[in-house]
Amino acid sequence: MNERPKRILVLDDEEAIRLSLEMFLGDFSWQVHTAADTATALKLIEHNCIDLALVDVRLAGESGNRFIVEALKIQPKLKVLIHTGSIDYAVPPELQKLGIGEAQVVRKPQPDLMRFLALLEAQLAGS
Repeated sequence: MNERPKRILVLDDEEAIRLSLEMFLGDFSWQVHTAADTATALKLIEHNCIDLALVDVRLAGESGNRFIVEALKIQPKLKVLIHTGSIDYAVPPELQKLGIGEAQVVRKPQPDLMRFLALLEAQLAGS
């Protein structure tokens, strides 16, 4: 019996990051959706069942934090990882109330993509 592909949404306004993650995860049979802005990402969440959202917090327009709040209203079981280059980012109280903590924060850049993949897998497994 074949396992269905894992479905991930990569929300990042940097095209190079979106494309590189799309290609990398695609090599491991992930079904990858990408978005450069929150409006597009929310439409994808509304029309697709997504297992995991990888969300940049500093976006043009609305923040990734706001996206997470709205996305969880649409798909309450969505797993979320915050993907940020900010060394001083702290999970705001509004996200902490939704069960998101420092364990769901991943810093850019990712020097070891295989470790990054293991982190995504662990998040989906609920670890």
